[in-house]
Amino acid sequence: MLLRRASTVSCYFCNTSVPAPQNKLRWTCPHCDALNNFVDGNLHDPAMFNESLNKRGVQRRDRLPEFTRNILCHECKRNGALVMQLLANWDGPEDDDARFEEYRQSIESRYPLVCDLCRSDVEAEIHKKNTMARSAALGAWLNQTKGKTKQRLISPQEAERISRELFAWRVRGCLWAATALICLLCNMFAGLGYWPPTFRYPSIMLSLNAISLSWMFWNPTYSAFRSAKKQGRDVRVRGQNKHITLQLCVWIWRLGTAALLYAHSSRGLDILHFPSMTSRVYFAAGAFLELLSAFLPFFVLRLQQPPQIRLIDTNSHKHEASRSRSHTPAPGPEPDLFAGLSFSSQPPQPSPHKVPVFGVSSMPSTNVFAQTQPQFADDDQMDIDPPAGAKPKQSDPVWLRPQRFFAPEAPTGLEHLFEQTKIVDSNEDVTMADASTRPGLPRMWLAVSFAIPILAAIAGLVYKLRRGTPLQPLASDTLLHPPLVPM
Repeated sequence: MLLRRASTVSCYFCNTSVPAPQNKLRWTCPHCDALNNFVDGNLHDPAMFNESLNKRGVQRRDRLPEFTRNILCHECKRNGALVMQLLANWDGPEDDDARFEEYRQSIESRYPLVCDLCRSDVEAEIHKKNTMARSAALGAWLNQTKGKTKQRLISPQEAERISRELFAWRVRGCLWAATALICLLCNMFAGLGYWPPTFRYPSIMLSLNAISLSWMFWNPTYSAFRSAKKQGRDVRVRGQNKHITLQLCVWIWRLGTAALLYAHSSRGLDILHFPSMTSRVYFAAGAFLELLSAFLPFFVLRLQQPPQIRLIDTNSHKHEASRSRSHTPAPGPEPDLFAGLSFSSQPPQPSPHKVPVFGVSSMPSTNVFAQTQPQFADDDQMDIDPPAGAKPKQSDPVWLRPQRFFAPEAPTGLEHLFEQTKIVDSNEDVTMADASTRPGLPRMWLAVSFAIPILAAIAGLVYKLRRGTPLQPLASDTLLHPPLVPM
């Protein structure tokens, strides 16, 4: 081992491990094409001493040179540096996020990071980066779906095997439901003070509990999971650890109950004396545990769907509408175009808002403040009576809605890629948690309707015990073979 030759060597320039060459003192790296020449243990590069060995950089003539243009002006750069410096000088408490956010907003309002001249360039750069990100996401998604068409095409033998697995899954589900129902009823009757017929055969109960381990961990979402896998979707099952833990606890509880009943019937031990309060509480707790194990798997287990890729930003017009200049006032509410139309004999009242007229500025005039001031009558004001036949001049304005359009976008070559594909857009952002399938409301109502009688029986038992109703002890011969109580 000490004389074993090293299998790899590292390049001095790129630090990449490569297979050991024949001559370790002089070899060329296949990754960076650098010559690793060692003389007396030191790196010796002839190009360091001979200028003729150095390659001169020559610009390629088959492409135009690329120049990096800074989209921010000197004022924006200065404001950005000031904002960073002032935020670094924050001397308030570190855990007070509200004050820090208010401080940051006040600084950014005094020193805006983007001016009006640079805003269009910044938005264009953001749009360019978003387009590049969508293209990269689409490429990654296409690489993931590569070969999924062949995966969905299965052979007849594979289809037959899947059908056999689904049939076995349904059989295991029926056995799981029957076992849960029988155990729930037995524990409920035992909690009420009745001896179930199945308790007469504890040896059979032990055998069935041992066999039930094969269908105890039945998964209700297996069919949907296999169907999604067959369609090529990458889905995951959430909540398996909780489901397995709960079912294992229930199985151990059943096995312990069967063992205690077997010890009572074979050795005559009065461990589970049914008229006693201890045995009733024990089986009432068992009924509650059986109820949880029967209904919780339908709520705990769920399928998590992969996130949906949104190729088109449907909210882009909202973002563009919300991006207003810092010095541009917010537009007021649009006037009602049909306010002047009425079937009544009385004319409608004029709207207090100014009617937009084509060619006339809609900006507030400079004497708005003077108009809001209270008007006082002047003593020297002349009284002029207009002529009787004169009517105020009425103009017929042209009603035009504000023009709304979207700027043309550069074609990317992917416009007609998914013409026949339905794209479902969600209202929220893409996340792995919001795309999960949960059981519907009918299952919850079924669980509630099934649990109400059990809880009512337990409440009646507690009320009966609190009133102090005497319980008649059973004889020793009736413990082994008690009479059946009609229900």
